[in-house]
Amino acid sequence: MELKQTSFEGFVILRLSLNQCNFLKKRHVSQFYNFPMQKGIKHTIKTNSAYYLTLTVVDWVDVFMRKNHRDAVIESFKYCQKEKGLIIFAYCIMSNHIHIIANTDERFHLSDVMREFKKFTAKKIIAQIKNKPESRREWMLKLFEDHAVISQKHKTYKFWKAGNHAIELYSEKFVWKKSIISTTIL
Repeated sequence: MELKQTSFEGFVILRLSLNQCNFLKKRHVSQFYNFPMQKGIKHTIKTNSAYYLTLTVVDWVDVFMRKNHRDAVIESFKYCQKEKGLIIFAYCIMSNHIHIIANTDERFHLSDVMREFKKFTAKKIIAQIKNKPESRREWMLKLFEDHAVISQKHKTYKFWKAGNHAIELYSEKFVWKKSIISTTIL
């Protein structure tokens, strides 16, 4: 499988075709690395080192099938790079979740930046769902409302699942294994 590496406004991006990305999506992540995932361990950001993060939409709703929603994510990435010290090494926007390998400069904490990123993108994408043509508008908004009712933190809509499933990148070998599955979709 051929990987194309390009750069884009500070991003180092490993690019795959949509078919290659779908191939990787079908393979279980544990096939790419061998270490035991222990149940019950909370994946949190503890230091300012680089992390592999997974941000997931509630109920795995395929929100990012629409280009305008993917563009909102990329716009927010750019803002966080410029204003919040976000350093992005690789990312992959899938239909219902995002993989990102990232860090921040010393002035910022990655957990704070990701919280703000999720807050902004949730508001932006829900506004797009409400105001732009969207055939799935009614059931998606109802689903996000139902999740907000259950949540103690959210008042109207809950877009993202709680947490980032943060995995610290602790070795060069581990980073390369994660980079293989963190790609952008062409």
